[in-house]
Amino acid sequence: MDLRDTVGERLLGVTTHAGAPDVSDARRRVQALLFGGPLGLGLGGDAAPAKEERIGRFVLLERLGGGGMGVVHRARDPELDREVAIKILRPESSESEAARARLLREAQAMARLSHPNVITVYESGTFEGLVYIAMELVAGVDLRERCAQATGWREVAELYRDAARGLAAAHAVGLIHRDFKPENVMVGDDGRVRVLDFGLARAGDERASAAIVDSGAAITLPAVITRTSAEADTLAAVARASGRPRDALLAQTLTNTGALMGTPAYMAPEQFSAKASSPRSDQFSFCVALYEGLYGVRPFAGETMEALLRALLRGELRPEPAGTLGERAPAALRALVRRGLSVDPEARYATMDALIADLDRALRSGRRRRRALTTTAFVGAALFAGYVGAQRPAAADPCAAGAATMTADVWSPQRQAALAQAFAASGVPQAAAIWERIHGRVDAYVGTWLEGHADACAAATIAGPQGQGLAERRGACLSDARRELAATLALMERADQTIVFHGIQAVADLPELARCADDEALLAAVPPPRDPAVAAAVDGARARASEIRALRRTALYERAFAELTRLRADAAQLDHPPLRAELALLGGDLEFELARFEPAIASYEEAFWAGVDARHDEVAVPAALGLAGVVGARQAAVDAGLAWARQAEALLRRGDLPATSAVALDRVKARILRVAGDYDEARARLDAALERIRAVDGADDLDVAAVVRDLGGVALDQGRPDEAIAFLDEALTRTRAAVGDAHPKVGRALHLLGTAYYSVSRYDDAAATFEAALAIFTEVYGPSHPDVADSLNNLGATLDEVHRFDEAVAAYERALAIRREHLGEAHPAVAATLDNLAYTQAKLGDLDGAMAAMKDAERILVAAHGREHPAVATNLLGQASVARRRGELEEAARIAAEARRIYEATAGAEHPDVAFALIEEVTALTLAGRPGEAVDLARRAVDIRSREGLSPLLAAEARLRLGQALWLAGRERAPAKEMILAAREAFAEIPGEVEKLDAWLAEHGIAPPG
Repeated sequence: MDLRDTVGERLLGVTTHAGAPDVSDARRRVQALLFGGPLGLGLGGDAAPAKEERIGRFVLLERLGGGGMGVVHRARDPELDREVAIKILRPESSESEAARARLLREAQAMARLSHPNVITVYESGTFEGLVYIAMELVAGVDLRERCAQATGWREVAELYRDAARGLAAAHAVGLIHRDFKPENVMVGDDGRVRVLDFGLARAGDERASAAIVDSGAAITLPAVITRTSAEADTLAAVARASGRPRDALLAQTLTNTGALMGTPAYMAPEQFSAKASSPRSDQFSFCVALYEGLYGVRPFAGETMEALLRALLRGELRPEPAGTLGERAPAALRALVRRGLSVDPEARYATMDALIADLDRALRSGRRRRRALTTTAFVGAALFAGYVGAQRPAAADPCAAGAATMTADVWSPQRQAALAQAFAASGVPQAAAIWERIHGRVDAYVGTWLEGHADACAAATIAGPQGQGLAERRGACLSDARRELAATLALMERADQTIVFHGIQAVADLPELARCADDEALLAAVPPPRDPAVAAAVDGARARASEIRALRRTALYERAFAELTRLRADAAQLDHPPLRAELALLGGDLEFELARFEPAIASYEEAFWAGVDARHDEVAVPAALGLAGVVGARQAAVDAGLAWARQAEALLRRGDLPATSAVALDRVKARILRVAGDYDEARARLDAALERIRAVDGADDLDVAAVVRDLGGVALDQGRPDEAIAFLDEALTRTRAAVGDAHPKVGRALHLLGTAYYSVSRYDDAAATFEAALAIFTEVYGPSHPDVADSLNNLGATLDEVHRFDEAVAAYERALAIRREHLGEAHPAVAATLDNLAYTQAKLGDLDGAMAAMKDAERILVAAHGREHPAVATNLLGQASVARRRGELEEAARIAAEARRIYEATAGAEHPDVAFALIEEVTALTLAGRPGEAVDLARRAVDIRSREGLSPLLAAEARLRLGQALWLAGRERAPAKEMILAAREAFAEIPGEVEKLDAWLAEHGIAPPG
């Protein structure tokens, strides 16, 4: 049977005839040459060609194969003296000019895509009306054949990970593959994986390659089969589009593995109903292929095509076959595949990058973490197993009993089902998708725990008295982690909106298990009490603390704090300083979350000193970092904050703490440095943090996203809005992929992204983004949290820019009340809101009130930072604006020059903020009748604002001020007029601006255009 007669090809709308009357004789000969037929010269079969045949400059050597969209030839490029593969698309695929243009656009897009896991496209063009694509010639086998040779699940997963990287690269430039399957991936003899045959790809915003639903009458399916209307519609559409008799197609018998010839076996459900394909459609196809690579069969069973399609549309996965590579794969990998096979595209990963991140984690989690056991021995298995088997009768195999405690109690199938039901009943939108993410994370965590437990049990068989302490500590570490997980999962069974939204973060915040395999860290940790009675009491207190930490992880802060207060009272008489330090640290964390900053400082200080006294660095370090964050960043006491950061750094150097602690130190130092206005050093700290976190084995995507988000913030500080938007888009994508759309971490990324939009005058985008962040913060924290105030403040500034002044004032006043309540009257954030409010008051005509507010803000800022600080310069810039509006032009110019000087000294002469000061100074000088002095200043503003990535409106404003200064100074009047009129065109969409400028033009005898 010719491939053009397959169901797959017909589903793609390809016909088998090539005899359209408008095809020229020359084109017929080319078609026959390439695709076979009565005029063929042998290239359609096995015989050698009678003479040298060419496509453009390429000399055809032999036919390599064919598919639904075209044929592939090996060819020689005589100009570059290399062999290439030439794909010539079938005539039916490029029959019209529009089709040829589209195919060429896609080929050109592929040619621009350079990635090691995507086939390299050298060039494309047309020959006798047919589209051809020249690409690299790869010696190797396809992915199906290569996976058939694999001996382990990891080998398959690594091959598919490389293929996923190729798909992600294509998605990044707006291309969707639409025909991903093992045969469309080559594994070269060099071992490199390359995705190829983007013959069905379309730009990302177009519809599926061919609408398989036509306008014909619906086909009635057999009444004996019960199905939903959506299934009936889709099955009927497939039958219509196939070109075969309906009954024959739907009853077509499949092989035992569920095989179906052609593309449909890998198609996503939405592709069968002519809905718009998306990168998530490729993700579905990828997961079908990965499942097949792991298990040897495809995920949806069915002996007929109808049964297969019904299983696919209902999401009815076949049971995972036993005795396969996939059976030995870690739970995290199996969860990833299940998620990618979701019928609802929204339940899949947001991007292929997010899927790849989880695939990397699954590969890491499946790798045993064994440390060398040279001089240290372990006591017998019975002693080691005591910590895991305490709740159960002794078993013949204590290690097996310990593993059973995790799998039969903590993470049993019954608990998993109960949690899934609780999330489904919560009423939270997307709760099911959130649960899938949580399920995958817990699967991975439990898998790593079990591997660590098995390693420890194996090591425990090595007898030796000196190993007793280490065995006990490893056991205690794993026991603590299991207890933290159990407490968190028990809380999740009472799922409400808050718990659902914070469930993913709660799992991400569980204790790091790598610590339990780090012998040096375990030996350096604080030993348990020697007195058995004290040890039992301490263990009971820590069990209650685990429950409180679970409450904190799920954002139930008030409940957690109340429980902690009772626990601290009960434990007051226990003579164990490490426990006191741990509870004080937990108190500081909760008080910080509740925005009770002064009590948080007191608790952190208690935790720090108690931790230092007890040499409990695992408490002292985070306590010092907490103090650095509250004192240095929140309260803007920069020197005191950096001093606490130095304390943490000293402890990190002497201890054996995880790399994530060093990342936390870099981040908190960067926050303090940003408050101090030292943006370059803050950026250096964050660059180091990103390098550290990416080097951590098993680093969580949320941790990476947090550092990237911080980099976006500092890029804004540095006046690099395009770079900031790129960082923040990445952070937002990573965060949403990890926690869903309604988490506070998403809110923080949105808040910074809105600020970036504001900085480039994308005010509508900024307002929508701030409102989205505000909705998240209000829902999670309530209406009076500092994060709510942050978004209200920035929303007010955005509303001011679009002349919604009354709404801006209302937003500022709410923000001011919250900031005063939580931060006090003398905090720089209060000054920032006072400044913003004053700007809007001035626009509403209250100039005296605006100046008074700005003076109050200036006093706060100078007291907090000293005079040489960018925040002071921003305040002075506002005062200059108000002074100008009051007619105090010389004073306005003087204040603006002072603001400019501070900006130049602290941020650099080319920083965008310098341009704001220059514009204010130029405006005041021009109005004061000194336009000649303003010209050079205006030229500097134009140079700064003409940089790529900055707002075109701000650039237009600078050119307007330069044009006006030149005109009034009687210099270069022709270019001055041109600049002024160009600015008038740029301001056309801003209410009132064109009218004001036309009045100025009329006053100075310049005729407006039109």
